[in-house]
Amino acid sequence: MENLVAEIKRKVPNGLRVNLCSIPPENIGPLTRKRTEGPYPMVPNTAVLSICKHMERNGYSKDHYDFYDLEMIYPTDEEIKAYYKS
Repeated sequence: MENLVAEIKRKVPNGLRVNLCSIPPENIGPLTRKRTEGPYPMVPNTAVLSICKHMERNGYSKDHYDFYDLEMIYPTDEEIKAYYKS
């Protein structure tokens, strides 16, 4: 098993950086309600988190990806631009 993990890690390209982000389901513009209001509770983004865990199991480290949770943070346009410029 150690040999397999070492082989996979050798195949990870140097400098690879993946950015994953969620997209808010609400309409564009300011929120019309609090995140805690509504008929359904906010659930974690399990699909994106599953992708992150899959990457880690296959030789990628947390240095290879970043997850920007737009759905939960709900940043302004300026905050999003600043994030992607950094």
